[in-house]
Amino acid sequence: MYNWTSMFILLDKGSVPINTFVASALAERLNNSGRVTFVLRTVLSNANTTFRDNLIELRSFSRILFFFGHAAKLRQLLVTASSMNMTNGQYVYVAMEALPNFIGYGKMSWRYSDKNDQVARMAFRSLLVLQPDISSFKTTNSSFRLANEFRSRSMASVNINYTNADHPSEIVITTYDAVMLLGKVLHEAWRSQEDLTDSRNLIQRFLNQTFDMDSESIFIDSNGVRADNLVVAHYNSLTDQREPFLLQPANAADELNVIRSLEDWPSLKWPPSSSPGCEDGDADKCRVAGLKTSEIWNSTAGRGG
Repeated sequence: MYNWTSMFILLDKGSVPINTFVASALAERLNNSGRVTFVLRTVLSNANTTFRDNLIELRSFSRILFFFGHAAKLRQLLVTASSMNMTNGQYVYVAMEALPNFIGYGKMSWRYSDKNDQVARMAFRSLLVLQPDISSFKTTNSSFRLANEFRSRSMASVNINYTNADHPSEIVITTYDAVMLLGKVLHEAWRSQEDLTDSRNLIQRFLNQTFDMDSESIFIDSNGVRADNLVVAHYNSLTDQREPFLLQPANAADELNVIRSLEDWPSLKWPPSSSPGCEDGDADKCRVAGLKTSEIWNSTAGRGG
């Protein structure tokens, strides 16, 4: 969409396993495409890691950085980038949040109530987040009744209370949906007088289907995997909100649709070029031009600064 031809992938191997899986899958897909030159670097961060060395390398290679790691480390990276004048809109930082508010991923926010809050707030304007589309949760009477049931049972069973404004946990919703989905398929098969012990037939009833549930609509792809609507969101400091602006529909993995304009980008010029110097038309500054993807991919290193 943006004709980016170079990317820098940074993986913190001390983070949750899904980060390693997605970073490796991204690298493999870029390598197979042959259209994007990239480098994959790994770090094993600790309390003293600033990512300065990685940012120095990024500055000479690309303007697009994909970071896979804990949210607190992402914030540190952006604070360091700000001190290096690398959050002025010429660089794009991309992170992933597979589940909101999940302790393993950390708190993806600029607000940590420390001395770096205001620096982080401005730096977050250079951040894009890949995440599920939480707006797909229905706002119908049945969905409200379901959410209220979750809240009352949470209080009764484990003495945990959350307000009406809180979105029910994705883990709770998906577990509930899985049970209800199985019941729905079995009920439909029973009404059609089909053999409920015929597992192959039951599997076919799931594939390439969209199911309208109380909480949301669920699409199961041809591999039997639940596919969610995914969005690319940007932190808008004017509204203090993370705002989705690109949407990938659950049933169309190759589509990426613009759903709103990206506002409050630091330089007001979106999108930036992916290669240093290329935005000025100076081909000599596009250092990635003579590098081979396979050579870059295979030269991973564990530097974290």
